[in-house]
Amino acid sequence: MCPFIPVIEKIVEADKALFRFINTGLYNEYAALAVKYTANDVFLAACVFAGFALMFRRFGRLEKINTAFALWAVILANLFNSKILKVIFQRQRPVVEIPETIMMVNMRYLGYAFPSTHTAMAAALAAVLWRDYPKARPFLAGFVFLMAFFCVYSGGHYPMDTAAGLVSGAAVGLVLDFLKEKFVKRRAAQE
Repeated sequence: MCPFIPVIEKIVEADKALFRFINTGLYNEYAALAVKYTANDVFLAACVFAGFALMFRRFGRLEKINTAFALWAVILANLFNSKILKVIFQRQRPVVEIPETIMMVNMRYLGYAFPSTHTAMAAALAAVLWRDYPKARPFLAGFVFLMAFFCVYSGGHYPMDTAAGLVSGAAVGLVLDFLKEKFVKRRAAQE
């Protein structure tokens, strides 16, 4: 028997206890109403569309490059999490395992939960923009935290799902940030 199994079981139980506290212990009907209208794919698509619209406004070259790489980071984080990591780990959503879960969002189907793709996309976006916008760092960090928190609060994820989403999204974002810097330096050398 693996000596780590009791440790893993304790971590999973702590994860479920923290989920219950956030999802049911902190429940508020006004926050739940706000979550219902913002935690869906239509809202996400609107944000992506807004990103493209911003990219083609009168931004300078660096802003357009940052917008493009940030959008690619979001897309790649989504694909990496939903098509690779979730298939590997196959962790069920809390509503499947915990009957008292307050599900605040309407999901078309209950796919796997680990890692949180929404948290990964937020972390990837923040990682790409972090270096070039130091004044925005508190807002980027707050955005990632709120995304992770509300993924748990809404009933869609365990806290460990969002922690893993943070790590995987930041990794994707850092790779795209590295590629962005190479791209910017190459363009500068050509001019």
